[in-house]
Amino acid sequence: MLCQLSGMLYKNDILHMQSWLRMPRPLCTLAGHSLGRLFHTSCPTDLQAPMGATLELQRLQHVERLEQQMMWAQLAQQASPQVCVNRLLQYDVV
Repeated sequence: MLCQLSGMLYKNDILHMQSWLRMPRPLCTLAGHSLGRLFHTSCPTDLQAPMGATLELQRLQHVERLEQQMMWAQLAQQASPQVCVNRLLQYDVV
């Protein structure tokens, strides 16, 4: 709770804390080099086209698209051509 309060005070610059509360540059550099390696991630290479905000959303959308294609293919095999066209016109909103 105290950390949240102090963070909000600093972020909103209440009492002009940003001008007098400073971290020494060597300490920042040391923290950046040591902790930066732990938090650094490389860009994903397995996706051909970005679809969403996160990799999880991108994969989910890709799987949903594949499932929809499979359902339409099954529908086309099972139904007569006219029924298939009518259902496509009725449900295909994309």
